[in-house]
Amino acid sequence: MCKVSSLFLRARVFLGLASVISTVCYAVQEEPPGPAETPPPASNVQVMNATSVEKVDFRVRGLRDYIGLVQGARISGGAFPITDWNLEVSPTGATDQKSLITAGLKLKPGASSTFVLVGDFLLIKGQDGKEKLRAALIDISNDFSSEERPNRLVVVNGCPDQEITVSIDGQPTKTIAPLIAGYWTSLPVGIDATAKVGAKSIPLPIEFIAPVQSAVVAFYMRGSEPDFVVMPQGSLR
Repeated sequence: MCKVSSLFLRARVFLGLASVISTVCYAVQEEPPGPAETPPPASNVQVMNATSVEKVDFRVRGLRDYIGLVQGARISGGAFPITDWNLEVSPTGATDQKSLITAGLKLKPGASSTFVLVGDFLLIKGQDGKEKLRAALIDISNDFSSEERPNRLVVVNGCPDQEITVSIDGQPTKTIAPLIAGYWTSLPVGIDATAKVGAKSIPLPIEFIAPVQSAVVAFYMRGSEPDFVVMPQGSLR
C-alpha cells in the first residue's frame, strides 16, 4: 500500500555567469559574413513509465533507446532538435511484434509535452471481437490556457483493469477509466487530494511551488499493489 505523508513539487533555477571577451582584429581584406544557419525546430519532451510490467524498452527512433526502463522511472525533458516523434514501447525481452506499441506524434516547434507509458501489454479482445494490446502512450501537453490557471493537476490511470476515483477539496470527484487521464484546473497553490484504487485510499497532498503550475500523477500496478509516480511539467516558452 502506498502511503504519502507529504508531496512537494519543486522547481529550481540555477543562474550562471558568463564573461564574453571581445578582441579587435585588423585584416587587409575581410570576407562578408555568410548567412546565419537556422537551427532546427525543437520540442521539449519528458517521459513517465507508469506501465504495469517490471521493465520496458522505450525507443525514440533516430534519437535514443532506453532499455530496461523500470516502473516509476522518469526521463527529464530537454530541447530536442526534432518535432516529429516516432516512438516504440515494449516489455523488456519481448520478441512478439504484437507486444509492441508504435506511435507517431507531431509537436509544434517550441511545444512541450509529457509522454506517459501505461498498461500491462496483455492481448485482450475488444468489443468488436478483435485482439488489442492493453497498453497505451498518453500525450499530455505541458502548455495550458489562461482559463486553466493558476494551477493544473493531471491524474493518469495506468492501472489496466481498475477505475480510479479522485477527490480534491472544493472540486468535483472524478472517476477515471483505465488507461485514461483526468484533468483538474484553476487549482490553488495547495490541495489535498485522495485517490481510491480498488480498496486502497491513497492521500496526495500537493503544493505547487512557482514556477511549477502543472503536474502529472500517474498510477500503475506494481504486482498486486497500486503505486504512482509524480512529475512537474515545464515549458520551453
